Amino acid sequence: MNKKKLIKTLVATTVFVLLPAVVGVPLLIHYYKKNKRKFIMPDEIKHTNQEAIKMIMGFEGLRLKTYKDLKGVLTIGYGHTGNDVVVDRVITEKQADDLLVNDLKTAENCVKKYIKVPITENMFGALVSFTFNLDCSRLKNSILLKLVNKQDFDNAAKEFGKWVYANNKKVDRLVKRREKEAELFIS
Repeated sequence: MNKKKLIKTLVATTVFVLLPAVVGVPLLIHYYKKNKRKFIMPDEIKHTNQEAIKMIMGFEGLRLKTYKDLKGVLTIGYGHTGNDVVVDRVITEKQADDLLVNDLKTAENCVKKYIKVPITENMFGALVSFTFNLDCSRLKNSILLKLVNKQDFDNAAKEFGKWVYANNKKVDRLVKRREKEAELFIS
């Protein structure tokens, strides 16, 4: 039985399991049956859940013409940035939706690449929202990532609240976004 199947089987059948060193590093898996929280490996999650997508769309907002975000980066659609975003570009809602789908895939792939432990779909969604907003490199180098990979989920949830600054200023809507991401992460 490979490592992923073993972890999936153990998570599905036990409350607390300490995997032996033969599986890799010792790993404490929490499974809260009373909350119906199912922990699975991130690469087994096909898509970001609807709650997280609605949250991302709500915080990003939809703009069909380019604008500068809080850091002065040209942005369009639902928070899309990149070389294809130029001054005075106008897109349709369909194009904005397509950009969102592609940007979500990029954020999902980052979370799948760097999270090495089983997490819930809500944790995955919260991490995708965080990554969508800040970029993969921010997740990769964060204490949040380290805590998630140590399965210290309570302290990981507290880390969201540290990412609320733009241009060295605390931003209210980033405070609200991180609060919602933390709430989703622990739910």
